[in-house]
Amino acid sequence: IFLFARLCDFGIAQSYLKEHCETGKYPICSSIEKLHSSGNFLWGWGSPLYDTGGWTTEGEAYYGGLVKDILTTPKYLKMYIIKSIEATFMQFFYYEVDLLGEMRNNQKDTGAMKTYFQSYDLAAKDSRQFKNTYTNTSIERQNMIQQFVIAVSALLLLLLLWDEKYSKRQKAVVGILLIGMLVNAFVAAATSGVYNRYQSRVAWLVTLPAFWFVCSKIEEWRTQQRTKIKD
Repeated sequence: IFLFARLCDFGIAQSYLKEHCETGKYPICSSIEKLHSSGNFLWGWGSPLYDTGGWTTEGEAYYGGLVKDILTTPKYLKMYIIKSIEATFMQFFYYEVDLLGEMRNNQKDTGAMKTYFQSYDLAAKDSRQFKNTYTNTSIERQNMIQQFVIAVSALLLLLLLWDEKYSKRQKAVVGILLIGMLVNAFVAAATSGVYNRYQSRVAWLVTLPAFWFVCSKIEEWRTQQRTKIKD
């Protein structure tokens, strides 16, 4: 179901259905004009999802078969791969924290939290967001700091990879981290969507080898200074 929703985001599902609706194989064809973004398809009350099985075993089987039909068609598989690669690069560099929406910061009480998660109501009331101390200004400041730290870390990683003093094993660690981040971006972008939360959970990894690189340079400089003093 989630993958079909992603195909709707790409416009691939709509194109496929328009081409094959004449076969009468797909009941969802009657609601093709309602297929828009994945968010509307998955969570909207008027979504065609609830007219074709919904979140049930039957619904999973129906959309699983539909996705299989789409992605086993070479033309649409090619479109999916191209769209996924484009989205991967968008996701890879998208890790900023979103600004707060009005409703999140202007609620008079904890709302759904109080209704459905009563044990967490006190924590919600004591949160910075509820007390209006977690503002868009503070978020923008955090994003600026984060961008600066990650940009500097990326530059340090390039220097590390270029420096011949470091072994292939050390450079391989950096390569594995970067590949892992790229794979994370690809999986998220290809199956769900481009959202900051997916990459922000791994973006900090670039700071680890960068920090180690700086520490090694400092230690190298100290060693040189001690050698000079002895001489």
